[in-house]
Amino acid sequence: MYSQAVDKNNPKGKTRFFESYRNPHTGVLKTVSVTMDRNTAQSRKIASTRLQARIQGILRSQLPVNAESLTLSEVIVRYNLDQKRDENIRESTQVRNAYQMAAIERIVGSNTLINSLTAPYVNEKFRESGESNGCINERVTRFRAMLRWAHQQGYLKDISWLSGIKTYPRIEAKEKLMEKYMETSELKCLLENMENDRWRLVTKMLCLSGLRIGEFIALNDSDVTSDEIIVNKTYYIGQKRVEFNTKTAASNRRIYIQPELAEVVAEIRDYVSAQDLATDIFFPDKKGSYLNYGAYRKYLVKNTEKILGRKLSPHALRHTHTSLLAERGVPLEVISRRLGHGDSEITRSVYLHVTKGMEDSDRKLLESIRLL
Repeated sequence: MYSQAVDKNNPKGKTRFFESYRNPHTGVLKTVSVTMDRNTAQSRKIASTRLQARIQGILRSQLPVNAESLTLSEVIVRYNLDQKRDENIRESTQVRNAYQMAAIERIVGSNTLINSLTAPYVNEKFRESGESNGCINERVTRFRAMLRWAHQQGYLKDISWLSGIKTYPRIEAKEKLMEKYMETSELKCLLENMENDRWRLVTKMLCLSGLRIGEFIALNDSDVTSDEIIVNKTYYIGQKRVEFNTKTAASNRRIYIQPELAEVVAEIRDYVSAQDLATDIFFPDKKGSYLNYGAYRKYLVKNTEKILGRKLSPHALRHTHTSLLAERGVPLEVISRRLGHGDSEITRSVYLHVTKGMEDSDRKLLESIRLL
């Protein structure tokens, strides 16, 4: 393994590590690389482990295939690698799909022969997992996509049984939807009772902007102007790094800073300025690095349960933004553009749920009055 500093003037800073291997078919020497935030003994050890794992995955994907003895684990390795090679699949989607495949491998069994799979066997494994109906349905969607890909590659002989893999209705849909967002009164109550100023500011910023947590963490100070927020990159939580791409093409956007949001931006700048940190990150941690997503998520989940009686994730704040705008009569199309997507089932559900409640209130108001 050899290395090269990203910044030649900072040899102990961000470093790219390289490892070579030979293509088993051609004998041509190939190289893989991984970038670490700093060049230390610990980071070199981690880099070596990641490089070896990547090489082993590549080599396994290039070995001759015996479909009869091919396991689910081996097919998943090939599937994930194919996703990485596909320029039409965004990195955030690749990461999300890889997490799904890791869960599927755990549930169905890594050593299960791919050509021995049947619908009854798969259905039983998913039900035994104990996961919610909604979670199982997401796994099934990704599993079917992977199996169709395996059939196209010649790894899976027959996929006529795929239609037999069950999906399940979401139970208590209304109650589940309420776990996705807060109403105005709930948000005010939460903010008033959050004792940590740093996390209170993050919560307020996300609810008033509709930013994804990864988009917020990745913001540089220059991305937040006097009247808009420029969204063009994402902080990948698993890899703990920022990339200049977003979840979808529509996610690259400019968010108008309304007066209420401008007040929060000013609060954050005052808060950061008081820390006297040498950083260009819009809202850094206490050391000037990117915010710790895990610490914030833990705090938010704990406090929403304590204050509101139910657990909410950081992503629920994005849906809360939808709720706040819907209550003020902002059209769904405008909300969708602000959030940075063309369509979202949950966003649409939250919007329709809130506006339906407003219609019901209007009817009750009219029922209580006489005009003549």
